[in-house]
Amino acid sequence: MTIANAELQALIATAEASATLHAEADKACEWNSPTEVFDEVNSLRLDAQAAFRRAANFACRWKAPVSIQRMLREGYVAHS
Repeated sequence: MTIANAELQALIATAEASATLHAEADKACEWNSPTEVFDEVNSLRLDAQAAFRRAANFACRWKAPVSIQRMLREGYVAHS
C-alpha cells in the first residue's frame, strides 16, 4: 500500500466515522430539544461534511478510482 493510498484510507475512515456520529446524533435529537442540542448536531454535520471534502479533494489530487471519488462526493452531499 502506498503512502497516498494509506492516507486516503485514513481520510475515508474519518469521514465515515464522522458521518456515523452525525447520523446517530440526528436520529437521537428530538424536535423539541434545546438549541444547544441542535447546535451540536449541526456541528457534527459540518465535521462530517468537512471530512468528506478533505477525502474527496485528496482522492482527486491522487487520481483515485472514479468509484471512490463518486462515493466521497455522495457522502459530502448527504451531509450538506
